[in-house]
Amino acid sequence: MTSSDLGIDKKNMLVIRRSDLLVSRIDAFKDQLLKIPGVQRTGNASSIPGTNYNNNVFMKDDDPSKGQYLINRGFASYGFTEALGVEIVEGRSFSREFGTDSNAVVINETAVKTLGLKDPIGKYLVQSGRQGEFVKYQIIGVMNDFNIKSLHNKIEPVCYFFMKGNFQGYICVRLSGADIQRSIKAIESLWNDYTGNQPFQYEFFDAGFEKLYETEIKAGRIFILFAILAIFIACLGLIGLITYMTTVRTREIGIRKIYGASGQTIIGLFSREVIILIIISSLIAYPVAWFGLRFWLNGFAEKISVNPLIFLAASLIGFTIGWISIIYRTAKAASYNPAESLRYK
Repeated sequence: MTSSDLGIDKKNMLVIRRSDLLVSRIDAFKDQLLKIPGVQRTGNASSIPGTNYNNNVFMKDDDPSKGQYLINRGFASYGFTEALGVEIVEGRSFSREFGTDSNAVVINETAVKTLGLKDPIGKYLVQSGRQGEFVKYQIIGVMNDFNIKSLHNKIEPVCYFFMKGNFQGYICVRLSGADIQRSIKAIESLWNDYTGNQPFQYEFFDAGFEKLYETEIKAGRIFILFAILAIFIACLGLIGLITYMTTVRTREIGIRKIYGASGQTIIGLFSREVIILIIISSLIAYPVAWFGLRFWLNGFAEKISVNPLIFLAASLIGFTIGWISIIYRTAKAASYNPAESLRYK
């Protein structure tokens, strides 16, 4: 979950909250950010992946049936898609070179499929405005698909409108990765100058996105703890079983030695019995684990496949623990003098 490709570049991206505190000085602030060593790109938006988006109803301009489509909407400034690391697969992003971008929109590939558009560049999205009028927004670019929510959800249609002014939202700062702490201190100092020492709230994008998986991370730690305890208890039980078997059958071991059985033969005899038990327990555990994993993974839109080698590796570990225990206990029992072994009842 934490290492999957989200469709954006999540490394070395600093996210500053409460961009609205900069009021009308936000463009000047971003220009000064680019002068700080280590800062490569900047851009701000009302919503970024991992945060809330507004779900709005849109229509296609050339649709006579006036069908309605739900699309997640955000507002973004110049340079936002570049700072976020989103690839423009068709058309372009917002640019100062085009004065018409105030009524432009950039959508993702899933939005294109949802709308059923072919050659989307230049087409229009229509949204109802005030007093029953309709507002048209021209599609100028198509972004590659990226996750705005956790992997529990499928990739959803997303569109960004040009941000006119400064809304409450986030500033994305793309860092080079060299001397990050020094860059952060310089950014904080600049923030204090522009906001009058308002709280500087920031986090790295990848760390913020991982918070969407807090439940899974906590559950994973609990499962690991209980798995360790279960393995430990199972090992105690296995060692106890082998100890009991060798103790009860001490006379048998002595008799077999008198008739010429070697230590390897005795170890092989006990090994077969324990291995059969491990195979039976594995055959019971496999379907339970398989259906349990499948049930849990069904809660994710994007999921890995269950590799059968995991189950074989678990059985192999069980065989190894059992075999080591058998060798130790059986070799110890086989080392007794046959005359003394025959005294056991």
